[in-house]
Amino acid sequence: MRYILNPKIKLRGWANRPAGIINTELNDPVFFPNPSYRLLFKCDGAHDIDPDSMDPEDRLFLDNAVKEGYVRPAGFMEFLNRDQMYKKYPTVYKKDIQWSVTGACNLKCRHCFMSAPQAKHGSPSHEQIINIADQLTGRRGTP
Repeated sequence: MRYILNPKIKLRGWANRPAGIINTELNDPVFFPNPSYRLLFKCDGAHDIDPDSMDPEDRLFLDNAVKEGYVRPAGFMEFLNRDQMYKKYPTVYKKDIQWSVTGACNLKCRHCFMSAPQAKHGSPSHEQIINIADQLTGRRGTP
């Protein structure tokens, strides 16, 4: 039997967390132990996987992956799309990022307390801000 990742699932990794998936609907990564993760690589619609001949731990992982909606049986000639294939980012994984966009803060926001009253380094241009934001989200730019 062949299995395939559901269309909303992408194989991803980071320097400190190489074995993860991203659910594009939830935009939250889930990380796995490397041995189990290798099984997800075979869920590409091209590899035959025989659940009956798997060791119990791998079988449980596959059953849970199906139950959680990460994978499903593949249709005839159904393969992963390019965007779902494994991509490893050279940076470490960070769940949240705080970024002070301007160098001219007056320290008056009740929620932030990030101060740069002298604007010593100036502020980035609009293009630089977009480029950095795109890099942080993995859409484009150079890491």
